[in-house]
Amino acid sequence: MGEGAMTFFTADTHLGHGNIIKYCDRPFKSLDKMNSTIINNWNSRVKQTDTVIVNGDFCFKNTSNRGEGINKHWFWWADQLNGNKVFIEGNHDKHNGKFTHIKSLVLNLNKRDIFITHRPSDILLGYDLYLTGHVHNNWKHKIITDERKHILINIGVDVWNFMPVKLDEILHYIRKNID
Repeated sequence: MGEGAMTFFTADTHLGHGNIIKYCDRPFKSLDKMNSTIINNWNSRVKQTDTVIVNGDFCFKNTSNRGEGINKHWFWWADQLNGNKVFIEGNHDKHNGKFTHIKSLVLNLNKRDIFITHRPSDILLGYDLYLTGHVHNNWKHKIITDERKHILINIGVDVWNFMPVKLDEILHYIRKNID
């Protein structure tokens, strides 16, 4: 990473997926508007030297030509977006040509061990924070309690104004809404 480079997080962009607008009640009148909004929001925040952890379901490739989306390869979408992208596999990614061997990731940022995986059901307890996707607009955070409190944050675009989010924004959200 270059000097001043930032790390961003996002999930469930579903670029090119027409039906996601109705499935998740996204506020877009057309697929073109959704795609351009997500791309513009991303590029307005992310510089070329930044890193974006893409936590699954990056895009949709209409391989069966059922009218659900645009038939573009994942790299067509990735090339339009600033930053270095690290892809974690989501449940839709096996159909879009974006193959990654990364099922989950552990990062140590700001002295916190952060576990990142697409499906909340795949978390491994024992970390300071969990970043997930998959749930779209169903919840922004969830608490699991055993002998300690585990905070899961949904980093999907549906709950972060259709743009990638920085760790300090996530931590601010936690302080304001959970702690």
